[in-house]
Amino acid sequence: MPLGPTPDEIRSALARVLESSRFREAPRISAFLRFVVERWLAGEPEQIKETVIALEVYGRGSTFNPQNDSIVRVEAGRLRSKLRDYYLTEGQDEPLRIDLPKGAYVPVFHSTQPPEPAAGDAAEKQPRNGVPRRRQVVRLALAAAVVAAAGAVAAYYWGTFRRGSTPPPSPARRVAVLPFTDLSQQHGLAYFCDGLAEEMIDDLSRVPGLSVLARGSSFQFRGANVDAREVGRRLQVDRVLLGSVRQSGSKVRVSAQLVDSSTGLTLWSSSYDRESRDALAVQDDIAREVARSLEVQMSARAAASRPSDPAAYELYLKGRYYYWKSNAEDEARALNHFEEAVQRDAAFAPAWAGIADVLASTPLRGVQVDQALVDRARAAARRALELNPQLVDGLLAQAHLARTLDYDWRESERLYKQALALQPGAARPHNSYAVLLSLSGRFGEADNELREAMRLDPLSMQVHSNLVLNLYRQRRYAEAVQAARKAAAIAPSYRNIYSPMAAALAEMGQFRAAFDALDSLTRNSAGQLLDHHLALRGYILARSGDATAARAVLRELERRAASRYVPKSAVADVLLALGERNRALDLMESAVGTREVLLAGLLVSPHADPLRSDPRFVRLTQAIARR
Repeated sequence: MPLGPTPDEIRSALARVLESSRFREAPRISAFLRFVVERWLAGEPEQIKETVIALEVYGRGSTFNPQNDSIVRVEAGRLRSKLRDYYLTEGQDEPLRIDLPKGAYVPVFHSTQPPEPAAGDAAEKQPRNGVPRRRQVVRLALAAAVVAAAGAVAAYYWGTFRRGSTPPPSPARRVAVLPFTDLSQQHGLAYFCDGLAEEMIDDLSRVPGLSVLARGSSFQFRGANVDAREVGRRLQVDRVLLGSVRQSGSKVRVSAQLVDSSTGLTLWSSSYDRESRDALAVQDDIAREVARSLEVQMSARAAASRPSDPAAYELYLKGRYYYWKSNAEDEARALNHFEEAVQRDAAFAPAWAGIADVLASTPLRGVQVDQALVDRARAAARRALELNPQLVDGLLAQAHLARTLDYDWRESERLYKQALALQPGAARPHNSYAVLLSLSGRFGEADNELREAMRLDPLSMQVHSNLVLNLYRQRRYAEAVQAARKAAAIAPSYRNIYSPMAAALAEMGQFRAAFDALDSLTRNSAGQLLDHHLALRGYILARSGDATAARAVLRELERRAASRYVPKSAVADVLLALGERNRALDLMESAVGTREVLLAGLLVSPHADPLRSDPRFVRLTQAIARR
């Protein structure tokens, strides 16, 4: 019997995979798999590489640069996941399995059937006590592993000899930078400890050969007794950078260590004593030591981002500390700190970007935005980029403004892409760009960006909630619920995960479970729902057949609107469920004129499906964004 499967066996196995339900619904993933298998069968393993796949499967042009465009790596991860799911379900009895090993695109093939015994093995065909049979299975497993490995190695070296190239680099190391621990007596340095770690993440994410997790994931682990091995297991990183800060008078001691997460052994450690005003400069020393320990080259730092006045930098760090808490009260504190920072140093670009960030996020809370706020936000973003045209935070702030306040999605996309080109290893640009893509109805592209953001920041609840919302907008309700439950298990108190979960459950007709999700949303909102969350309750009540309770919600929204601003799209949402389409359209048309942020989400929501053919709705969708 031949050592490997025949071409016909491989083609049959490929056909069965592509005909499965999982792959029928994923045409691009199917095209990826078909391409790599067919090139392997054609004896062209040298063509199975990232640039060729990008061109042949995904239509990227000759200027494709894998450093700036991660489409192939992201899609390869999705393909591996779908293959794994297929062989656990529909394909569990497959006699021949196709695999795409991590770090490579050349497929390998595993036979799951024992070979027919040769004539000399007849004595073992009916073994006593089953011992020879077990030996045969062991030998088979070993042989399959050897054949698979040999196939992969042969394919690689075949391509290498044909190209005359060198072996590919080893996979990028994955590093998690944890928030530094405040060991000072007064415990008043939390903002400094977080800021130091954030700056480290920013520095290291620019180093070729490193994959650095974003703060949304690494900042889940705080305290002096963190187990680096547990961090490594949960975040799938092989190195963990952690440390502490201790202040005494005007002196600050920063200690840092790099730990191998598989063994818990310290690979490098050091302490640095600085004056308080110079303490943040220690991050450059630490970054260089980490890069040296990981045997990667530390590139020059981007344009200077620190002000000449240390007090301005301290105010900026406090602003970032409060900004990430993501509530109205702390965002107001953040804005004050950023404004104080630019008063001390008007040329400090990151603080200007912080101001624009806070102001751009204001309408996302359903708050009415006046022209004065819009002008302040635009001026701050413009000033940040005048001072530093390559400041990623400045580009993102300006992109947010174009998306949320101007409905200028073409300009927003240009800015997001510029930010991604400057820092492709950061999760935030991928996540933010995905929001725009999802609102534009480009759901598949949004999925790709969110998967990459999740790879870089696997515990970020913001990324998880955007993924759930994007699945919901694609009408993939069961997947949305599954993803939401996974996210809720990570952070049960994160309220924004429960609204798309409830909406998806309602569309599936599971109203009891939908109301349970709404109850979780209410508990995590201190008992007071935001206007658009209350509107969701009204929508689900109407869909469940309780029009009386839905109208009670409508009256509550109207009561609130009598004394303060309530988003018109929230009221329209309830009216749609009650069948009052003309009243809903009246409010939605009014919301366009005030650039209401929540309206864009309603237009791509399943809630608006009954309006898709209405000429007024068509005009709305044309007016919402300049493309």
